Amino acid sequence: MQRYAAAGEMPVLRYLIAHGVTGVDGCLPALPTNTGSGWATLATGAWSGTSGAMNNTFHTAGTPIGTPTNGFNSLLNGAETLAQAAERQGLTTASVEWPGTLPATSAGPVIDFRTFYSMRGALLKADPPGYDAGVAERQHVSDQRHT
Repeated sequence: MQRYAAAGEMPVLRYLIAHGVTGVDGCLPALPTNTGSGWATLATGAWSGTSGAMNNTFHTAGTPIGTPTNGFNSLLNGAETLAQAAERQGLTTASVEWPGTLPATSAGPVIDFRTFYSMRGALLKADPPGYDAGVAERQHVSDQRHT
């Protein structure tokens, strides 16, 4: 990515690199690498030991480790989210909901990813190999034809 940023292909990344947002020798992943702990790490920058996210569950401090709670409840996250940190600095935020962001813990709106405000679909010139229009129809995908 640094090569593309230096070439001007990724101006936002270039700006971040220029202002000190880089990792020396790459980055260490959150461990354990699992969905719930990964979502919490991306939202907070904190590893599981801080956020409490173990998987699709959170561990609530003061409870037995074998008593996990719902990992989709953002109120159980033990770390400040990036949206909260941005708002603390006076910035306005909006978040696209993903597991672990509801109820909203920041002032900005959380956009529900489960609700569709437009049609889902594909614009096709020809059917791809193995295409089954029935599958698209069952999944409510708009099959648009372009000639």
